[in-house]
Amino acid sequence: MMRLYVLTGLMAVAAMAQMPKGLIFHASFESEAAKVARGDGRLYSAANYKQQKDAKPGLAAAPNAKLAAGAGRGGSGALQFTAKNENAVFYRAEKNVAFDRKKWTGTISFFLKLDPERDLAPGFCDPIQVTDKAYNDSAIWVDFTKDDKPRHFRLGVFGELKGWNTSGQTTGDESVVSTTGWWW
Repeated sequence: MMRLYVLTGLMAVAAMAQMPKGLIFHASFESEAAKVARGDGRLYSAANYKQQKDAKPGLAAAPNAKLAAGAGRGGSGALQFTAKNENAVFYRAEKNVAFDRKKWTGTISFFLKLDPERDLAPGFCDPIQVTDKAYNDSAIWVDFTKDDKPRHFRLGVFGELKGWNTSGQTTGDESVVSTTGWWW
């Protein structure tokens, strides 16, 4: 069975008695509601990302996603994907991501628990993607490559599409950092 666990939170630390003052969002996945949220803290799902406008709170539209009690760091919950997921599963960013158009900064912490060779279906897998547009337009993401053996874990950052894609190219691999050869 495919197992991909995702635990996430901005500046999140497991088993903290008191959340830090700067923490604006933390999803422990002990329930579908975020533990800390300045905006809407509900977990949403939709048939796919093109239908986000029709998303409803909860995981009903994502049959391959479920909460896994005790499967996270320090015994917290986790979001488990039991098979390749094509559905949209997300938290709304408004007020949950501090944004300043002139000097935006932030930290995202997440933990993955899997063996990419055994647990992931063929094709790209993007466990985390932060964007309000598209994967290649003002986005921060991590993924596992589809063809490499072993699969590479990468971090990608794209600026505004109009700014970097002046020639109409279809990829932006120069914005990707691969963990190939890193010691963990």
